[in-house]
Amino acid sequence: MYIKIRSLHSNSSTILINVLAIMDAVFHISQLIRFIYKNNDNYNYCNYSSTINYLHICLLSQ
Repeated sequence: MYIKIRSLHSNSSTILINVLAIMDAVFHISQLIRFIYKNNDNYNYCNYSSTINYLHICLLSQ
């Protein structure tokens, strides 16, 4: 199992964008954990963060 977190914006100018991105990443990681507990056999989960499309978070079973 591995988690892939990729930033879509290379140069983040403001602190506000960083704070939103961190909050968004925390929310999506909690969603990932909930997703793992629901289907722990076989999973492929990819999600673009909702707020500002800052992070691309993937969780793959292989």
